[in-house]
Amino acid sequence: CILSHHVTSSGDVIFIYTHIPILKIISCCYQRRKFKNCEFGVCPMLPCQQQPVLPSGLKDHIDIHSVMVYCPRCNNIMLPSMKTGGRYGDEVDLDGAYFGSTFPHLFLMQFPELRPAPPIKMPEYVPRVFGFKVRLPPPPEQVDEDEVMQDSNAVEDKTV
Repeated sequence: CILSHHVTSSGDVIFIYTHIPILKIISCCYQRRKFKNCEFGVCPMLPCQQQPVLPSGLKDHIDIHSVMVYCPRCNNIMLPSMKTGGRYGDEVDLDGAYFGSTFPHLFLMQFPELRPAPPIKMPEYVPRVFGFKVRLPPPPEQVDEDEVMQDSNAVEDKTV
């Protein structure tokens, strides 16, 4: 049984590697429709305004990384989530190599009319307490403990 599973998975890998170029060409129109219908999900970033995302892999080799989604508006790649409305949620273990790292970019080169405008410029957030602007102090400097110990030893040596 273990041998038959290994042969089946090896057969799947050979099938995928030999048919990926053909499948990418044939399925572009199908993928275009899925992209327009937001079936891969939408970007959760506020400036992207519900921009549809495309599936992508970080690597082109099997069993290295699961599928990710790429937002063409903010140019970010992120883990898919059921919260964004996509079908490739966290519970799906789909290998990213099935889409490859080139798919979203090749797709947008083939359909340039689907390339979105840059994200909207968000106003800078100003923290307020009871309507008054809050001036936050600068973050404390990171002090190395070894330097503090050496400085305290140097002070002790001078006092003796």
